[in-house]
Amino acid sequence: MSDKKYCGSGKEFGKYGDINVTINLSDITKDMITEYEGKKYLRVVVSKKREKDKFGKTHSVYLNEWKPDNRETATEPDNSNSDEPNNDLPF
Repeated sequence: MSDKKYCGSGKEFGKYGDINVTINLSDITKDMITEYEGKKYLRVVVSKKREKDKFGKTHSVYLNEWKPDNRETATEPDNSNSDEPNNDLPF
């Protein structure tokens, strides 16, 4: 597994566990952006830190670099001639 690409941080606030997150757009490169059906997405993970940092930040934000395994899509049956509707979800 490669090193995580951190791109921001966050701080828990309020009584319901809300997290205020800041993402540093200067750290985002084009290869980190996923495009699907003409829309662009940045997939990130928000992770709780073990302890607050010197700025009081309680959470880290890093890039979600998970990619589907090509073998999964290659073994799926071809239902193009099926009478059932296509219920494939993009994620």
